[in-house]
Amino acid sequence: MKVFALLFLVGCAFATQSEWRWESGKQHVYEYSGRLLTAIPKLASHYSGIGINATVLVDVLSQNRLQLSVEQPRFARINERLEARLNSNDGPDGANWREVFLPEMAEVDEDLKRILEQPIVFELARGEIREAKISREEPEWSVNFKKALALLFQAKVDTSSWMGEENQINANNDNYWMTKEEGIDGICEVTYQVNEIPKYMIRDRPEYVINHESCPEQKYYSIVKTKNVDNCERRASFNSFKPGSIRCNGPNCEAMWARTSMTRVIACGSRGNLVIQTIVNQGELNQNLLGVKTERFVSGNLQYLRLKEIKSASPKPHPQDLTELKSMMYEYSYRSYQNDQQQREEERGQERITRHVAQDPEQLAKALPKSKLTGQKNVPKAKIIEEVKRILQSLMTELENPGEEDLVKKQVTMKILSVSRGLTMLTKSKIKAIYREMKAKASSSSRRQEESFKSLFFDTVLMSGSQEAVFFLKDQIQSGEVNTVEIISLLMWMPNALMFPTEEVLEAVFEITKAPKVESCPFTKATAIMSLTTIVKKACLSKERDLSYPTWVFGKFCSPESRFVREKFLPYLTQELESSQSWAKRNEIIVALGMLPHEQVIGKLVPFLEGRIQTQEPVPRLTRLLALWSLATSGDVQPQVVEPIFFAIFSNPAEATEMRISAFNALLKMNPSVAVFHKIVAKTWTEEDQEVLKVVNIALATLAQERKNEQLRPLDLMDLSMKARMVFPLIKKVRGIYPTSAVIYTSDHLSKLGVGYEGLTSWIASNSSFVPVEMYSEITYYLSQFKFRPIAAGLRLQGAENLLNKAAQILTPLKPGQNAEEQEREFARKVQENLHSEWRKVIEKLGINARNSDNKISGSFFLNIMESTPLFMNFEHLTTQTLKEQAEKLMRSPNQIKEILSEEKPFSCVSALDMANYEAVLPTDMGFPLLIEVHMPVILSLQGKMRFELSLNKPSMIVDTKVFYTSQYSGMIGTTIPFTKEYAVTAVDETIVYNVPATISAQLDLPNQHVRLAFKINENSRKAIDMAHYHIHPYTAIQKIDDLTPVTLVQSKKLIRSEDELKERSMTFGEYLGLHFTSKISTESRYLDFKSAMERLQNFNYNPINMVRFSWVFFGLDAEARPSIRRHEYSLRFDPSQSSTKELAMDLKVGYASKDQPQEPVHYKKIRIASRQEQEQENRLIPLTVESEQVESKNLHPQRQHKIAEALRALNDVERAQAITFKYTTTLMGSRPRSWSYSATLVTGQAEKSAEKKVDLKWNIELESEETRNKIVIKGNTQAPILPIWNVQEIRSSLVDFRYFNTIEWIANGAKEWSIDVHGNAKVSHEQKEHSRVSQAAKQCQRQHERKQVGQPAILARLSEACEAQRQQARTLDEVDFTIKYNNVPRKIESYESTLVSTLKTWLWTYMKVDKEHMSNNGQNNLQLAPVLVRLQFHRETPSFDLVISRAEEKIVFQKVRLARPFAGWFPLKAGINNIKELARQVTGQAVYPTCKVEGQTLRTFDNKSMPFHIDYCFHLLSGDCSSAHKFSVLTRVMRPGNRRELQVFLGRSMLVLTPAEKPSMHSPFPSMKVTVEGEEQILLPNKWIELRSPETRQELGQIVKSQDNVIRLRAPKYDVEVIFNGDDISIETSESMKGSLCGLCGNFNRQRQDEIQGPNKCMYSRPEVEAAAYRVNNSPAGCQQEKPLSASVEQRLERENQQCLRERQIPTKISKSLRTQNGQCTVLKHVIVKRPNQVCISMKAVTQCSPGCQASHAELLNKKIPFTCLAEDRVAEHYVKKANRGQRMSELEARPLAFEIEVPQPRSCVRASNEL
Repeated sequence: MKVFALLFLVGCAFATQSEWRWESGKQHVYEYSGRLLTAIPKLASHYSGIGINATVLVDVLSQNRLQLSVEQPRFARINERLEARLNSNDGPDGANWREVFLPEMAEVDEDLKRILEQPIVFELARGEIREAKISREEPEWSVNFKKALALLFQAKVDTSSWMGEENQINANNDNYWMTKEEGIDGICEVTYQVNEIPKYMIRDRPEYVINHESCPEQKYYSIVKTKNVDNCERRASFNSFKPGSIRCNGPNCEAMWARTSMTRVIACGSRGNLVIQTIVNQGELNQNLLGVKTERFVSGNLQYLRLKEIKSASPKPHPQDLTELKSMMYEYSYRSYQNDQQQREEERGQERITRHVAQDPEQLAKALPKSKLTGQKNVPKAKIIEEVKRILQSLMTELENPGEEDLVKKQVTMKILSVSRGLTMLTKSKIKAIYREMKAKASSSSRRQEESFKSLFFDTVLMSGSQEAVFFLKDQIQSGEVNTVEIISLLMWMPNALMFPTEEVLEAVFEITKAPKVESCPFTKATAIMSLTTIVKKACLSKERDLSYPTWVFGKFCSPESRFVREKFLPYLTQELESSQSWAKRNEIIVALGMLPHEQVIGKLVPFLEGRIQTQEPVPRLTRLLALWSLATSGDVQPQVVEPIFFAIFSNPAEATEMRISAFNALLKMNPSVAVFHKIVAKTWTEEDQEVLKVVNIALATLAQERKNEQLRPLDLMDLSMKARMVFPLIKKVRGIYPTSAVIYTSDHLSKLGVGYEGLTSWIASNSSFVPVEMYSEITYYLSQFKFRPIAAGLRLQGAENLLNKAAQILTPLKPGQNAEEQEREFARKVQENLHSEWRKVIEKLGINARNSDNKISGSFFLNIMESTPLFMNFEHLTTQTLKEQAEKLMRSPNQIKEILSEEKPFSCVSALDMANYEAVLPTDMGFPLLIEVHMPVILSLQGKMRFELSLNKPSMIVDTKVFYTSQYSGMIGTTIPFTKEYAVTAVDETIVYNVPATISAQLDLPNQHVRLAFKINENSRKAIDMAHYHIHPYTAIQKIDDLTPVTLVQSKKLIRSEDELKERSMTFGEYLGLHFTSKISTESRYLDFKSAMERLQNFNYNPINMVRFSWVFFGLDAEARPSIRRHEYSLRFDPSQSSTKELAMDLKVGYASKDQPQEPVHYKKIRIASRQEQEQENRLIPLTVESEQVESKNLHPQRQHKIAEALRALNDVERAQAITFKYTTTLMGSRPRSWSYSATLVTGQAEKSAEKKVDLKWNIELESEETRNKIVIKGNTQAPILPIWNVQEIRSSLVDFRYFNTIEWIANGAKEWSIDVHGNAKVSHEQKEHSRVSQAAKQCQRQHERKQVGQPAILARLSEACEAQRQQARTLDEVDFTIKYNNVPRKIESYESTLVSTLKTWLWTYMKVDKEHMSNNGQNNLQLAPVLVRLQFHRETPSFDLVISRAEEKIVFQKVRLARPFAGWFPLKAGINNIKELARQVTGQAVYPTCKVEGQTLRTFDNKSMPFHIDYCFHLLSGDCSSAHKFSVLTRVMRPGNRRELQVFLGRSMLVLTPAEKPSMHSPFPSMKVTVEGEEQILLPNKWIELRSPETRQELGQIVKSQDNVIRLRAPKYDVEVIFNGDDISIETSESMKGSLCGLCGNFNRQRQDEIQGPNKCMYSRPEVEAAAYRVNNSPAGCQQEKPLSASVEQRLERENQQCLRERQIPTKISKSLRTQNGQCTVLKHVIVKRPNQVCISMKAVTQCSPGCQASHAELLNKKIPFTCLAEDRVAEHYVKKANRGQRMSELEARPLAFEIEVPQPRSCVRASNEL
């Protein structure tokens, strides 16, 4: 026991003993010098900041108790370029901020001297300050400065001397160790290193030891203390940013900012008796404020303490009001150290300002960086109020007349920031008083001025972001003072502006959602809920909330366990979801819940996703989709739970396509494991849904192609791109580049700028419309390590086809006494009357139910800008009848509507917001703060008046506007100068301004087919206007704290000038037009030439779209062409006083003529307004009609008819022709009126030469100046062969030879001066035809024929894809020749030709072969000597070609030039087919015009499914329009004898019958075809198109032609159908507009194969023969039933399946059971994870938690103290985190050391979150 007692006494003695020689009664006198500077050193040695010199007295009260005071202080205000110390001991680093000369010091005021002379008393225990006292009355800046000085003497050298300490991290030896230590900026890890210094080094640096008398031992030591700011337990810094997130863990963030702090102590003596001679402390913050790779801001603090003497002296007397400081960290409010009770509260929490103090708006404002009041004891409220009112008045005056004010110099955006800064410091009552006073002044001017002021003031209040601002806005909204539009705007931007989301603020926003004006508008109510949800998400649930809000200063504002979240907001949303009777309202709540990553939300969403809730009606698909996407967001907290749900939905074929694709997208959003990717790949091989397959293909393909730069790569080791590249080779592929459904990922990294982006675009095809049912797009920007999403937008519209089909009915007015139902029946009756009687009978016999007969429309819209409140709108079950009722209400009083719209309507919109808000306070080692601010204020001012003239003849619109837009990016770093109550700042200002005061008028003259658009500068504009302006200015400034004048306007502002001189270029232009524009650029860029412009483009990867994406990065360039924030300006100025032109008008006149029949003349068409009698007789919806006359008559539009007639003369012997002419006139009106007129006439014609089997296409284009009569004429013709359609042997035997001629003529003064003639021909070579016999496609086609001959069912041969590919090979134009002859062309044309050839050589130089035999010696280009010959030869086996160009002086040969994708699928062209269709098929991967094919006993549907085809002598419906319109139908039957097929085609009221002859005629090896229209036989000549008309109504039906192989082609574009028929084989082609509207044996054309066997009444059949029986028209023609009756077994099966009538339906995936199985019990025991900087802390005991889908049975939670142990953030910690998330028990944690204990809220028990589960 005695030994233990002795050890205890020795330990106690060592615990109080110090390494330092502090003798009681002695006074150590130190000379102090300090500096805190900020600059952009790579730009210039130009600084802002503060410098201090003083004498620091350290009185030794006892060995461990010291007293520090400051005497003789002097300071320097720094705002200038500083000279380098040329004789620096650090050599060439004399220009470093540490070495530059400071300006002359000034005396400090006597009052401030007395404050500094008051001492701080502190006690050292084992080298660390454990207790400190200071006067209660000292201001914060003085307390922080003295704390920083005292902390310089804190050195825990004792720690390694004799015993370890509980917070020591590592001690390998006596001169190096790490420990935790409290500093001015927090409790951080500190590394100590002690080294002895040789004497010669002291001699070389005599400034290290000045007082040699105190060092008799002449032994010197260096103690270096390095702070690791990345590893801190507590921090004293203020940090707030929105929007976006930072992709790094610690305060040091790679390329964005780096902070260091190091203290070096020079001491002499022996161990245990050391005297501190010199202390050198330095810290540096290297920061990139713009997020772009450019010059960086560097802030540095340097302090020197040098021992001058040690003397005996009495210590200074203590102040009587000493108070104990419980922390040495930075103080934000004097009230935190004036009250002991508050200090104890602060000690218990992590905050620097207690909640009690934070309730005071004045103390709260002082903590904000923007207030600049940090360290100041009082807020000058009276001065602030006057400044706010002064600037507001100035703003309203300037924005009222933006054209008269030079708003570039006025800095209106910075004024907005200044006002918001002032409002931050005021209480709600003060803000209200300012509002009332300023509103009264504005209302006395005009109503418009009052509305503009209110909008601007409310926006500015919101920008302040304070609690008082929210309380003020709440009062104004509740009182009805704010209009609905402004409420939506305020709610939209509130989450990004709010800085202190306390529970009081959340309650205030919650009350806003219940305000009467908010409740009165559903969209406003939805926006309010979304706004509050966004705030709760960011402040309470987001993982980044501790970084994006100032939680280190104020503590945590909110958490997932907060009372407001658990007891109020979540129950409120749940109650709204359960009680709402409207699906639209439920959808809004589901979206709101989905924004909350909270475990309770999962259980609320699952029933809606599963479609099982307690309602009578089924859950709409839109609701299920929203629940799915919401689950993807809320499931972030439990990804292991939601991932199986998404995969189950994706892999369920019974789900709707849209649901499956959305589940796949959600699955990718979760970034699943590689195993999930492999399961997705495996699923593709059994996938029948083509849209799903396309989406998976495109998504993985685009992901696999992305090569993200490492700087942009997410922190995950295995990101989406890597996984996609791994599995994409294994996937089942589909064709196409941009298919009907897709998910496309894009990204790019601009390495020279250090920025990048990632984009996602998706769309999903509709089953019943060519319009996609869903579209979504988003883009994310990466600026260094900062990322944000500027925009995300989505649109979903289901039932768009119903809106289009019912448009006429909706817009047609009701007749007197008629209701909507009667009108609908009348429309249906008219449709029936316009159908052929036989087609009506078919509809009735087959019992065809109308497709797309559902009149319901649903939709939703989503928009999220800058990660603010999303705008969400949706509607469900909107019917066409509802739209009809709304339209009818509008049409009841058209004259009243016309009067309302004709009135002149003034409008005024002034809106301001801060798009980016980053504020930070970083306490430096000097005790002075670094204030960092980044803002991007935007102002949009739109004022003017609008008037409509609603006349049917000449409708017009006049808009008189003043459009002003400005945005300003302001980044600044500065500090306060407490001795003068100023702050010094180094900043950069990037400003963009657009100012267009103009009157715009538009007029449409329908009878004259004339459009007029006019622009006029406002008559009130007299001064020169900067219509566009951009500048970036780096600068420094010093400003009084209570001065709200924008810092960019203070007199002390000084631009930072780089070493390069300012270069200016200006250009005046527009004089010819009577306009005076001046373009001016001023820049300090090293170069200003063409190369610098290309270097700027190189920074954007030579991509103009990237220049648009990053349009704000328009910086200057340094000497190495890197972006630089040096001074750079550009402006475009318009001076109306020097412009003779006052108005610009543009007129466009259009004329059109056509010839449809060979015997007809060309008719000119003109729009005519129908008379009222015509409207009533014809029941016209639009009272317009078209009249025509022969073009030569020239009565309607004489000049335009003359132009067309002149152009038509160049086209001889054309059977059909079309002509269009334009006349464009620009008129300048003013003191020098001028006008220019140009005309363009385009004429095309076609002549068919049946005997020669050719078609002659002709064209003539004339471009003419009406003033000079100079013309460019482009005319020519192409002779194309007419080829057989299906017979490949006939195609090969045909001469496929295209002849082409075109000439370009220049005509001046009526005479041709020069021309360029081009002769060409393209043909199919013999080798190409032979290739079509032996190619892979030919072999595959032959195998298809063989399989068909042996009777293999459901096989297409002649119409198969392989045979079609063989026919295309036989049509391929693989040889192309051009001869270009230049006739008297000018030198300029020769130069252009030479440049074009040189460019081609450069582009294809890797393929070029020099032909030296044809090289000319003179090397000169003379186009007159010989024509230029061009030959193209396409290769057959590879996608490449040879190109030979023969010129007079040379022959250029390019060999095997590769055709890049997608051009490889487009070229070479094919003869006899529509190459545009083929191009579209290559792009989309499917036929744009879907085709159904019948060959023998096989049918291939529109959706590409092959089935057996067995029909009898009765007609069967192949395909028909089964919508309510019933536009067309195609029926077929087998004829006797010969078993050939007959076709019936119904087009409206007409019936066409195509009947093949039994045998071929003697003139042709192919059977002939008889075509009748309503019984009248049509005479068809081979290869001759004829027009079909109804014999009854003479309405055009379409065109028909017979090919040389007797194949009939019928085109009826009016009815959306084309039929090809040869008596046996049938091809039916329709358009995308018929999607989902078809029925018949060819299918419903919905791009899905699963439901092809569907009958007339939508019943699904088991076999194709049953479907054929269902579409069989009994006894048509008469007697067919008796000739061959339907099989009894088939008839019985048909009757049975009709009774059962299995219809297509989607079966929602049952996920609730799997969720229960996965989670087990609701109440579980799991370990809790707490993340700390570089540490992962895990509870040593498992605590009670609720499983996903469950919630606490009681809202009140139990708080229990739980011990935690911490691990380094490495792979071991990651392993433990995974085990904790899986719910595994880890008893081994109980053996680890205890790190801390905290209270963890726990539920008493858990229950299911939904009764449906």
